[in-house]
Amino acid sequence: MVRMTWFVAPVVAARLLFGSESGAEEGGRQLRARLLATPLETDLTVGLRNGQQWKGTLTDITDSTFRLLAEPDKETRKRMRVSAGVKLKKTFSLDDIVALEGAVSAELVARYLVLHAEEAARMKTLLTASAAVGFRLLAGAGRRTVILETIESGGPFQYVVPSAMSDKSEKELDESGAEGFRVVPSSIGATLGEPSAVLERGPDESSPRDYRVLATSREGTLEKELLEAAAQGYRVIGLTTPGQRVVILEASSPPAGSPTAVPEYRLLADFESPQLSQQAAEGYRLTECSDGERLCVLEKTQARLPEDPYVVLAAAKISTLEKEMNEAGHRGYRLHPAALGVQSRDGVVGGIFAIMEKTDSASALEYRIVSASRTADIQKGVGLAAKDGFQAVAMTSETKTMAGTGVVTETSGVFVVMERLASK
Repeated sequence: MVRMTWFVAPVVAARLLFGSESGAEEGGRQLRARLLATPLETDLTVGLRNGQQWKGTLTDITDSTFRLLAEPDKETRKRMRVSAGVKLKKTFSLDDIVALEGAVSAELVARYLVLHAEEAARMKTLLTASAAVGFRLLAGAGRRTVILETIESGGPFQYVVPSAMSDKSEKELDESGAEGFRVVPSSIGATLGEPSAVLERGPDESSPRDYRVLATSREGTLEKELLEAAAQGYRVIGLTTPGQRVVILEASSPPAGSPTAVPEYRLLADFESPQLSQQAAEGYRLTECSDGERLCVLEKTQARLPEDPYVVLAAAKISTLEKEMNEAGHRGYRLHPAALGVQSRDGVVGGIFAIMEKTDSASALEYRIVSASRTADIQKGVGLAAKDGFQAVAMTSETKTMAGTGVVTETSGVFVVMERLASK
């Protein structure tokens, strides 16, 4: 009887400490997700499996531990002979958490998890920890801010986060590709003035991939190199413009001669809906768009495209763009997942653009745009939208530059587009 009391007492103690009225203990997966979604330097209170309670600041988190600058509760202070007000640097195992207070609520991480990290190595650590509790990368605004979604099966997934992606870093990409890692196209974006992305490998993934990075400031040169790479077996998977125009291409195996079917690509810049419709009439469909400039890659297709297949939307205000997207959604259009970006030239942000494509579905769609600069606010907005039945479908960001230099200094805003079937 004594042994049983010793086993259940920490859980009971945690409920008493944190005022829980529920008879069910919060799952370890939820607790880990909440902690991962909590920004560093945030104050929180942690209840441990041994019954101890610690109040302090989150200073670090790894795939298996977290670190607090914290003050222990009265009983723990007495046992450790520490006076009141004294804070200690303590490292705890993620498995030892039974309760959290002051962190992100469980309902906000039920489906989506938003992560932010300045360094590539830290983002890899956070992705690894998130994958261990059932999350998979969905999209990213480059490698600094990403959003993950819960999965029921198929994991855990592994991740590689290159510090940079350029024509000089193709070797690093190819080494990861040879080990079965693939660039996640929806994560391609700009990070501090450089192209970046995240690579992912599933538990059953083994097929090697080969990568090519094209970077130039001239559209004509980029289109020429794009066609040359396509003739060698590469296909476009992403486009970003952190300054130069950068295209990421992928081949399923090291190219050896020209393939039987070579994709035909075109670049289109500074366009409106009529120009896209004209390209569609010639058999070209939209495949990828830049996240920082209205520059898109189109590919020749044999499929018949509908009349007026695309609608180009742009607005200086989020509320205006959201309204226009909802109007288009009720007319049978849907956001193209690779066509959301923030127009920026010479460090001046000129509004957000989105391209909608016509669907065959008779169902209308509704959109909500979550916009914030703090990760905690993005998590809250996405979590609340998910509770209302919205799904995350695209993500982008804008950046600030140092006046007069063009040097990118920080990310000033992240935008996540959420979509759901229109309510009747």
